[in-house]
Amino acid sequence: MKTSYLIVLLFPFILTAQAEENTPEKQLQMICTAKAHMAKAVQDVRIETGDDWVEFHRKTKQSYKIDAGLEALLYIADFVYHYVPVEMDSSEVYDRTINGCVMDFLNKKDDNVIKLLS
Repeated sequence: MKTSYLIVLLFPFILTAQAEENTPEKQLQMICTAKAHMAKAVQDVRIETGDDWVEFHRKTKQSYKIDAGLEALLYIADFVYHYVPVEMDSSEVYDRTINGCVMDFLNKKDDNVIKLLS
């Protein structure tokens, strides 16, 4: 599964976004970009393999060590498989994911979101 290597390469983006000492806006941008890239990669794999959620979940858990990165991937993949039409182009998945991530942040008045980014 060639495309699965792309997913593995995205994990450092999430870790970098959490570790860097940047402004909350920059960290938000990095986190949302990483999520969008991961959602796009999942949709690419989904289209390429034709696997349903159960099969994708099984293959992914067999291929990768269980850690926070895998949990993040499965969380995003669960969303893609259950709420994104298989016919949707992966570039549109990227655009909608990044826009939704930013809008979700902007709509929240919760201090916990700010704490996550600081």
